[in-house]
Amino acid sequence: MLGIILQILLGIGYLLLILLGVILALLLVILFWPLRYSVSCEKYEELIKVRAYVSWLFGLFKLKFEYPTPGNLRIKLLAWDIYESGKNKKDSAIADESKTSSKDKISESDKTPDKNNIQTSTKIKAVEETSDNDAEQTTDTETDTETAIKATKTTADSSSQPKSKGFQKIIYTIRSFCDKIKKILKDIDYYKELMLEDNTKLLFSQLLKRLTIILKSIRPRRMIGEIIVGTGSPDTTGYIMAVYGILITICGKNFIVTPDFENKILEGHLKIKGRLIIAVLAFHILMAVLDRKLHIFLKKFKREEK
Repeated sequence: MLGIILQILLGIGYLLLILLGVILALLLVILFWPLRYSVSCEKYEELIKVRAYVSWLFGLFKLKFEYPTPGNLRIKLLAWDIYESGKNKKDSAIADESKTSSKDKISESDKTPDKNNIQTSTKIKAVEETSDNDAEQTTDTETDTETAIKATKTTADSSSQPKSKGFQKIIYTIRSFCDKIKKILKDIDYYKELMLEDNTKLLFSQLLKRLTIILKSIRPRRMIGEIIVGTGSPDTTGYIMAVYGILITICGKNFIVTPDFENKILEGHLKIKGRLIIAVLAFHILMAVLDRKLHIFLKKFKREEK
């Protein structure tokens, strides 16, 4: 009997180990399988075209974006469409048409009132006008007496009030303005000291390192394109070409930029291909969030705001 129970427990243990192994394998695939992307852009005169494509796990997950034909975003998992922006636009257009048709019908029905209702409404208006005229005559006499009493009160109050009240208001506004400036200057001094602390310097240096690693992992591996650039003035066009000369090692030989020193122009086509690994992003973001120096910096930053 004990042998059978032990065999059952061993079988359950083996099943749990297999399940844990499958879950770990799936996590490793999700984290370390590269997510590939490609973006292509075209601009000639007023025509602009943008296409983006993302695929993962041999195309099991797909994302497509096209602009402006017709500006459609489509997300697909296996053989099912998770999201498609074109369908939502069509459904909303049909709903708007139905709403407008119903509103038009209601407005047409409202435009044809009954004759009996018109006659009764005219009689009621005539009675109301006569009652309003009687009320106005009685209220006019009351308002005249009230205005006379108020005028006498205001003359007495104005003679009793000091003439220096306006001057006191000006002094009060100047003092409040000076207090606000002093508070702003104190805040600036506090934040300067906070930024010059060793803890914040180390924090920002580590964050910058992590950001450079993330950008290197995301950067496009292939870039193809030909672009004509011109700002309308030779100086600024020359600056753009100087930047292109610095970045030519990153962009590669297949990315060509030709300057136009006379005209203001930006035309050409560009295609970018690359990949990113989710594990790299997740690791560096998690390490930055769990960093104790970041929590200390945020506490100090918020304490002054309170």
